[in-house]
Amino acid sequence: MRSLLRSICCVASAGCLLMACGSETPPDEGPGVVSPPPPPLTFTITPDAQTLTVGQTVTLQAIVSGNDKLVPVWTPYCESGLIAVAVDPLGTSATITAKRAGACFVWVQLGDGGPSGLASITIPPLPLGDACAHNSECASDAPVCGVSSPVCGTTCTRHCSADADCPASIKCDSSRHLCRAIPYPDDVCA
Repeated sequence: MRSLLRSICCVASAGCLLMACGSETPPDEGPGVVSPPPPPLTFTITPDAQTLTVGQTVTLQAIVSGNDKLVPVWTPYCESGLIAVAVDPLGTSATITAKRAGACFVWVQLGDGGPSGLASITIPPLPLGDACAHNSECASDAPVCGVSSPVCGTTCTRHCSADADCPASIKCDSSRHLCRAIPYPDDVCA
């Protein structure tokens, strides 16, 4: 009778209940399946360093392998207005446009506390005669962003009191005390 009850209990029960019905060990389920370890997470930014001129654009790529669920977060670390950042909808690339001279970094992080990386963006100072918006954009030999031409607007130039204060072939506009870096009024702006 006891053996009949044990058989009924074992037929009606699953794995762990077999032990409660009197069996010492559950039936052998075959060799255990071992899951392979997850692939290593790798992350790179390309290019990781870029020199741009004002107005120039570059696209940075975040290349992720090992976990495609992590979305890169792009954060610029530079003076406001130096660059414009436009991130694609998936977050895998960002288009960087140089707005003003200076140097900055674009930090990219995967997920919350995941791996991160930096891309450096260098925007050299503007030379004498190039259009500008701020003094900080201009090179040391033309440190003033001023109106050197009524037609062309503000350009990198320098203060002067005589033609000798300006580079050769550039005149000092005595009414503005600025070197005329761009010929005016009828010439085409650079």
